[in-house]
Amino acid sequence: MRKTTILTIALLVALPAAMVMAGPVMKAYLCRTDAGGDTMRGKVKIKANRDGDLHLFSVQIKNADAGDYDVYLVDSEDVETDIGDISVADGEDSGKLKFNMKRGDVLDVDPVGQTVEIRSGEDTLLTAKVPDPTAPKVKGNAKSKLAPPEIDPLDEKAKGFVQLKAGNGAHFLKVVVQKAGSGTWAVMVDSEKVGEIVIADGDNSGSWMANDKKGDPIPTGADCFEDLIGLDIEIVDGEGAVLLEGTIPSFEKKGGPKK
Repeated sequence: MRKTTILTIALLVALPAAMVMAGPVMKAYLCRTDAGGDTMRGKVKIKANRDGDLHLFSVQIKNADAGDYDVYLVDSEDVETDIGDISVADGEDSGKLKFNMKRGDVLDVDPVGQTVEIRSGEDTLLTAKVPDPTAPKVKGNAKSKLAPPEIDPLDEKAKGFVQLKAGNGAHFLKVVVQKAGSGTWAVMVDSEKVGEIVIADGDNSGSWMANDKKGDPIPTGADCFEDLIGLDIEIVDGEGAVLLEGTIPSFEKKGGPKK
């Protein structure tokens, strides 16, 4: 059973501005759960000074219905901490919870590495893992080919690719199918269906994408997009026959993540 701690924002004597030196900033985008609808999204922003001391932490939501949303931090042992709430006013669709340590706000728990959860009642709507503001920023763009299986291919002319891209806290996984027949093709990652590609009559190509900046869930329920690297990916028809197959590429193939 999870343990819950309720925090309040306390005020301390603010440090002189000259003593607080600018430092790293990190962002992570909130991904929807099954209860999060189709359009709700948001982001987490965390900033530290040059010594690694936290001096800004904020959680913002967008495309949300009017109302109050609880914000929790959940650690690796499922201990959860209620750190406040976000209110979205009538006629608005966004809101923010912000801790500014330069102005004396205090967050009595270290958020780094914990999971942010945006909740409405018993439902968790959005989640994201809080990044480490002192860690190197990961940027990369890698592609790998999708090809028909060597044994009993459905269509030897079909081809495609899978692309994994990261930058400024945002990630996306894109799958493109080309020279394929019309119909609905399932996108399978590690044997789990994560999406569909619909190719209309008269066309021979289509695509599917998961983009955390738009709030899309991370495929397979992974904690982060980097956890998908190396997993098998297949494009299959309604009978489960494989049109194309391959693996999700690593940034290592492009010389490693750019810092």
